Amino acid sequence: MCRKILNRSFRVCPARCPLFGCALLDMKWDNQYIRQTFLRPETQSRLGIEGYDAGAKILPDFFKTVHPSPGQKKEDIC
Repeated sequence: MCRKILNRSFRVCPARCPLFGCALLDMKWDNQYIRQTFLRPETQSRLGIEGYDAGAKILPDFFKTVHPSPGQKKEDIC
């Protein structure tokens, strides 16, 4: 899928973590390509796939505590 907004274009793919939705494959901004390491954190040397996956496991639990499901009180979770 390719989308174009003014003179900016980018392509997206499903993110490694479904919670994030889409990830950018590449992006061109004012005729300059943005490096993939800036667009997809799992490609960064300091984070890597293991770090990305570890963070992706933590986030759903965090959002459940911040935004409890309907009918569930926040006090019941904490």
